[in-house]
Amino acid sequence: MGTAAPPRGDLALSRQPAHFDGHGVYDPDGHLGERAAGALPARLHAAMARAGDGATGAHQGYLLFEHDDGKEHLVPASLLGDMLNQQQIPLVILSACQSAKLGGDDPLGSVAARLTRAGIPNVLAMTHSVLVETTRALFGHLYRELGGLDRNPGRRYA
Repeated sequence: MGTAAPPRGDLALSRQPAHFDGHGVYDPDGHLGERAAGALPARLHAAMARAGDGATGAHQGYLLFEHDDGKEHLVPASLLGDMLNQQQIPLVILSACQSAKLGGDDPLGSVAARLTRAGIPNVLAMTHSVLVETTRALFGHLYRELGGLDRNPGRRYA
């Protein structure tokens, strides 16, 4: 088993990462696009226009948010990527089913790929549906490890 140097303490992110813990959906046939566009608040219509025509077609990923009234709000990945990139978010963690799922002719249709295309340098996402218990275990471990980087300078990494 090989080893690598431990991460240096100066790798701290200048901006805070964003962690979405919720539902994601991959739309292989484009049936969600019209519903997503129609549910956007008026203030996001300009951002949607910047995201482009491919934002809501077939083979696209969406994250599900809620409106204040509790109704479902599908957000196209390209719109989210544009908004997060404007805030210079260095890392997006998606605890959301199918947030890295690919299909069809568009290799950039997933939420993860669209965020990367929008300029987010680091994205962690799921290719398939995942259980809540699984994401809790995964991200609990991830955050414990990230929090311990500076406390274990002699730790060996395989």
